[in-house]
Amino acid sequence: MSKKTQNSKDLADFFKPVQMGLSMNPFLSPQIEHFWNAQEKMLDAAELYSRHWFQRRHEAARTALGAARSMTSENAGSPEEMMRSIVAWQLHSMERLAEDAREWLDFVSVSTGQFSREETKAVSEGMDNATKLTRGAPEEAESVPV
Repeated sequence: MSKKTQNSKDLADFFKPVQMGLSMNPFLSPQIEHFWNAQEKMLDAAELYSRHWFQRRHEAARTALGAARSMTSENAGSPEEMMRSIVAWQLHSMERLAEDAREWLDFVSVSTGQFSREETKAVSEGMDNATKLTRGAPEEAESVPV
């Protein structure tokens, strides 16, 4: 037997008790399943938040550049017009920051809610699995011990 084959066999032998322990735990399978479902949904929400955040940052950079150009151009106008340009950019920046905060809170509450729902489902399914195991199959209930 090659060393690679022996190593694979040793590794498989090592994990057999672990696999048996995991397969016999009625609570574990639903926990794993629902944890990763929640992770997937949370990652989707994080991706959406990030995409919107970057869109707002790009908009901030573009509008800042526009304001800078209008203040430094040959047709810059009066100091009052320059101040209006700065104030307008700042106002929209504050709106973007407020939107960042609102979306962040939404993201956190959606993620927290998702994990809570998935955990509740996992516990319920684990309890159902445990109940099925403790009741046994109907044919077992009718069997007579020898």
